Amino acid sequence: MSLLLTLVRHAKSDWSDPQCPDYDRPLNARGRRDCLRMAAWLRANQVAPSRCLISGARRTRDTATELLATLAADLPAGQRPVELFDDRLYHAGPGALLAAIRETPADCPWVMLVGHNPGLTALANLLAPTSVHADLPTLAVVTFECPQALWSDIDYGRAALRSLMTPKQLPDAP
Repeated sequence: MSLLLTLVRHAKSDWSDPQCPDYDRPLNARGRRDCLRMAAWLRANQVAPSRCLISGARRTRDTATELLATLAADLPAGQRPVELFDDRLYHAGPGALLAAIRETPADCPWVMLVGHNPGLTALANLLAPTSVHADLPTLAVVTFECPQALWSDIDYGRAALRSLMTPKQLPDAP
């Protein structure tokens, strides 16, 4: 049995308040709109994580909330993804992101991680044997199939790219 890993870069954030600390920046209108569209695509493509690792920053929490609300809308409470907010993921590099993923229990078949660049792009490019994307745009969603049986065994260069979607690629993209 292989494991599935979905990496999500947070949606567009609001830079209108120069006094707002980076950690506390919310999503802007485009980010919220893109979340709704991406959530519909994820649902249509049967993306069904059982665990969601989320950076503690507001924009990643807001992105995850929007996506998971659609993905879990019809699921009974016991089948909804477990949400774990982790400040170690805030602007983390690929090694720290991989370490957090490796902590996932063995009974979890699908993990979604919502985080930040440049670490997320670096991790995506290190997981697959070949480069996935030069710079993942906001709300890019990359799913990998990992041949390992345990999350603790996930390593660089061994995952197969299953899908890559960005808001601009979605149907009816502006």
